[in-house]
Amino acid sequence: MKRLSTRLRLTLWFSAMLLIMANVVFFIAYQAVERIVVTQRENSFASSAETVRNNIHIKQDDRTQAGRVAAAFDSVRFSLTPGMACTIYSSEGNRADGMHIPWVDALPKNTGKAWKIHQPEGNWHFYDIDLYYAGEYVGYARLFHGPKQYMNAIDEQEYISFYLYAMLASLFIAFLGGLWIAGRALKSLKIITATAVEIGSGDLSKRINWTGGIDEIGILANTLDSMADSLQKAFAREKQFTSDVSHEIRTPLASIIASAEHAEYSDDLQIYRSSVENILTKSRQLQSMTNQLLMLSRESEQGRQLIIEDVALNIVLEDIADEARTRADGRNIIIKTDIASNLTIPADLTLITILVLNLVHNAVKYGKDGGYVEISAYPVIERGVVRILVRDNGMGISDEDMPHIFQRFYRADKSRAGEGAGLGLAFAEMIVSMHNGKIWAESQPGEGSCFFVELPKY
Repeated sequence: MKRLSTRLRLTLWFSAMLLIMANVVFFIAYQAVERIVVTQRENSFASSAETVRNNIHIKQDDRTQAGRVAAAFDSVRFSLTPGMACTIYSSEGNRADGMHIPWVDALPKNTGKAWKIHQPEGNWHFYDIDLYYAGEYVGYARLFHGPKQYMNAIDEQEYISFYLYAMLASLFIAFLGGLWIAGRALKSLKIITATAVEIGSGDLSKRINWTGGIDEIGILANTLDSMADSLQKAFAREKQFTSDVSHEIRTPLASIIASAEHAEYSDDLQIYRSSVENILTKSRQLQSMTNQLLMLSRESEQGRQLIIEDVALNIVLEDIADEARTRADGRNIIIKTDIASNLTIPADLTLITILVLNLVHNAVKYGKDGGYVEISAYPVIERGVVRILVRDNGMGISDEDMPHIFQRFYRADKSRAGEGAGLGLAFAEMIVSMHNGKIWAESQPGEGSCFFVELPKY
């Protein structure tokens, strides 16, 4: 059997739900109407009984007492309002005709006013009427209704007709409502599907731009838009990355080719050696760049399994400071330290060493001759972190460059474009992120820069 279409299945499902709701509403409404009718009849029982009493007529040709009682019952029966019952008693108090309820028959006569008796099943209302013929007392009629009569407050035939009409109307409205709801739901899904197909075909600028309510479909639409935003940004980054790599590799490769061609056609040993040295320098630069790119790619795309251990950060920083003094001596840059003792953090020793080395080497590279580089570290107890500072009094970073310093291949000092690959700070930011830390910088052009790193202490 062929499977039903999604639209038809949704229509039937929504129709069933609406039909159930309509029946619940109908049942509640019927109960409310029933209660109103019963209440109205209880309130008007006495006046209805008076109306019956005034309409009683005993025919003159009924000569016997039995005939007169029978005539009285016929007269009363045709005057009863819906929900009322009647019993006729003779002048001796014996039941002569009408409904037979033993305990009701046993009640004493109480003419002249309406009265009621409370029973476990509810209240019973009574009204006794004396019957006379030609001035002669022939018996009395007892009008009453009770809880059992409540069920018949609305005529059964009227109830069935009303229920059938209500059911047909509910079914029709439920089907139309289900068709409309299913159509709207599927229309939204069609829009989402069409947009997803366009995105899948390569147009990453397409968005659903959901304007409806925040229901399940709205959440789905917004999620797909967020995913498309992420994909578009990721592709843009990769495109920019590819362009940057091509640009960065082009320069050293051109230099290597030029040096090789120069050496190939020269008989001068000094020129030959100079060309080889340049080729070796540029090749090492390319090797370093390639290694850093591979490491960045592996860390960012696949994730590196951190080797977490208790790192004695104060010792690591002191060793890095000693290594930096060797680099800085040629430019008379003073390496100063202000490192708290017994400073231990859970971290990957290799990555933390690379992180601080990058920051310190940058500080030395862009520091001024005769200046200083200061390495500080101390715990921030209230935040549960260790803060590392690398400060210099060198050239500084401009406000224009500051937002981009952690981007790959970005160099704030364009005059030194041939030195390094511009990957050090990008790698440093990635290492900090892997340790759930924070990194930022503050700088004033011409006055120096300060890089801050915060790493969790626990």
